[in-house]
Amino acid sequence: MLEQLDYAVQLGVLATPALAIDGKLCFTGLPSVKKLRKLLDNTLKAK
Repeated sequence: MLEQLDYAVQLGVLATPALAIDGKLCFTGLPSVKKLRKLLDNTLKAK
C-alpha cells in the first residue's frame, strides 16, 4: 500500500480521483466520457 502511495506521488497525484495511463498522469478529477474515450483511442493508436 505504501509503495502505491509513493508511486502516486511520483506521478503528481495530489488528490483523488486521478487517472494515470502508462505512468503518465492524464486526469485529476473525473474526465467526461468523450475526453476519456479520446485519450484511450489515442493511446491505443500510438502503440
